[in-house]
Amino acid sequence: AVRDFLAAEGIDSRPMVLPVNHAPCYEGYFLDNFPVATEMSHRSLHLPSGNRLTVSQVARVVSEIERFFYG
Repeated sequence: AVRDFLAAEGIDSRPMVLPVNHAPCYEGYFLDNFPVATEMSHRSLHLPSGNRLTVSQVARVVSEIERFFYG
């Protein structure tokens, strides 16, 4: 829902990647499946970031997220 809201406002976001223990190259390396990390990756997303983002661009992303959650 928040991704669709941000997209409608012209703000890109991407789903969070799964924890490293889900990568095929690490199969068998971990004794646990890290359920909390897995759950958090499903409930998280990547927001715009980078050293070229201006303060006003960051403020706009924050403002739109606040508007989504708080109206």
